[in-house]
Amino acid sequence: MIKKQIAFVAALVVLTFSGCGEDRSHPKGIDRNGNPIVYKKPVAVIELNATTHTYDAQFNEYRYDTANQGNPFIFDGKKSHDLDENNQSITKYDWNVTVLYKTQLDANCTNINYTDSRAIVKLCADARNDANITAKLIVTDDEGATDTASKFISIN
Repeated sequence: MIKKQIAFVAALVVLTFSGCGEDRSHPKGIDRNGNPIVYKKPVAVIELNATTHTYDAQFNEYRYDTANQGNPFIFDGKKSHDLDENNQSITKYDWNVTVLYKTQLDANCTNINYTDSRAIVKLCADARNDANITAKLIVTDDEGATDTASKFISIN
């Protein structure tokens, strides 16, 4: 009977220290050497695809081409990345896009659609020479850490 109790206690000790049942892909905050694990926060990146609208580097603004007004401004966050876990752990893209007009335009002049890592902004023809667009992106990784990026464009 004592041998069975010793064997049971020995098995219990082995299981306790082996990490059985532990999610080894996300250790409990300590690495194999006993050091605390510090996860790096993600990096938010916004790329702008202004389709056929012309960028004027001298004035840092876009010339809204009314002949191509159906072409949107596309703010893309898919190059955002997590600095740990193979850069593949962005779990959420939160967009906040605002369009401010220099003159009073109808609210129907702006059409904004969000699709996961993108914000797509279409402006009506009346928006030429008249708009500023600000896009803000907050990305969240699988540990809940966040980062923010913003992009501002002026349309004249």
